[in-house]
Amino acid sequence: MPGVRYTTIATRYDGIVTPYRSQFLDGGRNIGLQDLCANDFADHLALLISASTRRTKDGISATIRSASGRPPITKDIRRFSLI
Repeated sequence: MPGVRYTTIATRYDGIVTPYRSQFLDGGRNIGLQDLCANDFADHLALLISASTRRTKDGISATIRSASGRPPITKDIRRFSLI
C-alpha cells in the first residue's frame, strides 16, 4: 500500500515458516532477530514474548512517533502475549 512502511521481525529458529528469510518483504524493513541479539533463541511463537522483539518494536515505534510529533505509546503489550 503506498505510503505505508512495513517492518518484519523474523527468527532463524522459526520451525513453522521456513526458510525464515521467506518472511521478509521486498522493499520493507526486514530484521533478523539474531542479527540484533545472537543469544536470543526465540522460535516462531516465542517471538511474541521475546524481550529482544519487544525492545526492537518499542524502538521502531518510538522513532516513528517522534518523527510524526505524536507522543509515545504507553500500552503494556504483555496483555497481547501468551504470558
